[in-house]
Amino acid sequence: MADGVSGSQGVSDSVAHSSSTTHGTADSESWGEGKSEGWSTGKSVSQSQSVGRSQGIGISASEGVSVGAGRGMSGGLSMGLVPGVSIGRSWQTEDDAAIRLTELTRGLEAVLNAASIEGGFMTTALLLATAAGERAAQALAPMAFHGPNVPTPVATILGPDALRIHALAFRPSLTPDRQNPFGIDLLWTQYSTLLTPAMLAAYTCPNIFEEGTAVTIQDKLPPLAFYPELRGEAILGHQVSGETGDLTNAPLRLSREAHFHTAFCGDTGYGKSVAAIRMAYETTLHWQLKTIVLDFGTGWRQLLNAPGLQGHVEIRQISPGGVRPLRWNPLQIGRNILPEVQWRAFSDIFGTIAQLGQKRQIHELREILRRVYLAAGVLVDDPECRNDPAWGAVRPTEAARAGQPVGTPLGLLDRLSRQRLAVARSREVGLAQVYQRIEADLKGIPAKDIRRSMLEGINFRLQPLVQGESALQYAAGADASDINEIVPGDWGVAVLEGGAFLDEFSKAFLLGWAAWQFYTDAVVLRSRSNVTKPAHLQIFFEEANKMLAGLDAKAEGEDGGGASVADQFANMWRDSRKYGIWLHLVTQSPSLIPPGIMSSCNNLFATQLKNSKDRDAVIAAFARSEKGFVDEPWRRFLASLPVARSVVKLGYSMERAHLEPIYMRPLMLTVPEPSDTEIVAALGPITI
Repeated sequence: MADGVSGSQGVSDSVAHSSSTTHGTADSESWGEGKSEGWSTGKSVSQSQSVGRSQGIGISASEGVSVGAGRGMSGGLSMGLVPGVSIGRSWQTEDDAAIRLTELTRGLEAVLNAASIEGGFMTTALLLATAAGERAAQALAPMAFHGPNVPTPVATILGPDALRIHALAFRPSLTPDRQNPFGIDLLWTQYSTLLTPAMLAAYTCPNIFEEGTAVTIQDKLPPLAFYPELRGEAILGHQVSGETGDLTNAPLRLSREAHFHTAFCGDTGYGKSVAAIRMAYETTLHWQLKTIVLDFGTGWRQLLNAPGLQGHVEIRQISPGGVRPLRWNPLQIGRNILPEVQWRAFSDIFGTIAQLGQKRQIHELREILRRVYLAAGVLVDDPECRNDPAWGAVRPTEAARAGQPVGTPLGLLDRLSRQRLAVARSREVGLAQVYQRIEADLKGIPAKDIRRSMLEGINFRLQPLVQGESALQYAAGADASDINEIVPGDWGVAVLEGGAFLDEFSKAFLLGWAAWQFYTDAVVLRSRSNVTKPAHLQIFFEEANKMLAGLDAKAEGEDGGGASVADQFANMWRDSRKYGIWLHLVTQSPSLIPPGIMSSCNNLFATQLKNSKDRDAVIAAFARSEKGFVDEPWRRFLASLPVARSVVKLGYSMERAHLEPIYMRPLMLTVPEPSDTEIVAALGPITI
């Protein structure tokens, strides 16, 4: 057993100190056998000195050259126990400033190497801010330009006013830096530095920023057009930069030549109605159109206070309890519409919007309405009516209206006289007569007869319109309004409000049926005049899918078939342009709009759409691919549009370059929405 202390000291390129203490016990046994043969010649000199117990200082040197050969054999056995303790110390130092300077130099060398291959840009990054935004800018800039493969860290400093001159000229500041440690002005000036293309891209298009501990990534916008010099009197909003997403001062203008059928699509609350109201206001004011608004609620009444429209706005309610109710008989023949045409159209539109379960129901309704009209002498061109002793000739009360003596057969009257008679006679026919006729028929039909269930379904839909206050509002009578005269004067806006106190079907049917009458009357007048002139009538359909496809319509491809629509509505969208009529739909569900109608809308406004089928319908209308991965950014873009932002396509142009989608913010009509009291004060009361 031995205890010992040892130490050593040396001088080299580095200085080290170490200290160690060991204590151990070893027990070993070994045995070996070997043979060797050799000879050697050597010389050695050694000195040693020891004092005390296992402590010593020694110096030794040896030198020798040996050559030898020999042969021998040895063997042995040994065993020993040797404990020991050792202590040592070592020291190491480094120059941190030199290391950091080396790293910085290597970084600049890497920038130079990249710039020599890819090119470089002497860049001054300036953020222009007001005094109030100075601190915010200093905090936001480092967060915006932080992330992999971007120049970090970024330090913001308050620069002199002279830098504004460089900003206006789009050139970097080359003011030398007095503290430049490298003395290379091309790499390092007071307010600029050399950046590689990748680093410069990080400054010009930052896409990663940090907000606390969260990291948010902003998708790049899909390709969008920017038209700063659009022509047109109607200003619909302002364009948004497709590069930066910032709102600009470039107006989105609409010319009369580019005006066409328009679809406003988007989820509730994102601004589709704001855009529609703005277009209705601008086009009516500048082009003096007749504008009809079929409003499911009460969101369009603010047009009453729109500047320039004073005296050209009418507001009526179709819901019971309205302050200015529309006193209207839906079965009264239009002044310019043939009785047979209106009779068939009523049955088709009523059946389509009601989504009657079987096609035979529409035929049943048509036959019942025909019998009701014949019983009142309305179908003046039907042989049964002309041969009816009671209605086949001019009656005493009708002579003045027909302009012919009493007893003149209907066949001898001209078309205009017969039309006036049909209108007058239809004033005595209302929805209540149809309802009562069905009730009378039901009394003679067995309970299990399928015809009974069909007639009961028709009366179920008619019931809300023939009971209570609605029975008075939509009853027959000479005091009923001619709906085609609702627009005040030669131009202006008429708003039909659905309100909140009428069921969805009744609102959809009444508004849809009113639209058909407005449209058909305008077509007849246009055909008679045979005058080619710009469009003079436009109709806005709020909640258009409920009117055009029925209350229970399903998207194309879903179980239950595609969206159904009356032929009259489909024909309206296809043919209205030739008659100078524009039709505009506003909907939350564009996928429920029949494809033929949607494809007729060359102009399109789209806000956020979260439903995938709705996005596909709009993407297809934008002339993008609704399938595959080619235009996947468009789907993400439409699903994340912020409030009050729209994507617009003005698709009626002779220039293909003008057909690309535009990113914009619609202008809100900033006028107060009038109350019921204010509407009555401005337009006067109406009672039934």
